[in-house]
Amino acid sequence: MKKLIVLTIFLFLTVLAVAQTKTTTYKNKSGNPVGYSKQTGNKTVYYDKSHNKTGTSKESKNGTTTFYNKQGNKTSTKKAK
Repeated sequence: MKKLIVLTIFLFLTVLAVAQTKTTTYKNKSGNPVGYSKQTGNKTVYYDKSHNKTGTSKESKNGTTTFYNKQGNKTSTKKAK
């Protein structure tokens, strides 16, 4: 019975984690897909159309978003208005 409860909690948490991931597709003017992003919580990962990671961004509690390139180096910071 204890294993069943643990398994149920694990599956519930797994479903919650997957349900919170938001995917956005980006298209060019012709309507062809050029890339996409996956957002989980306050972190967003950007990919090109070949599924290669091109960068990430992370939003802090004070409304500042920091962008990083694919190597993980900080590229820019943007403050929300």
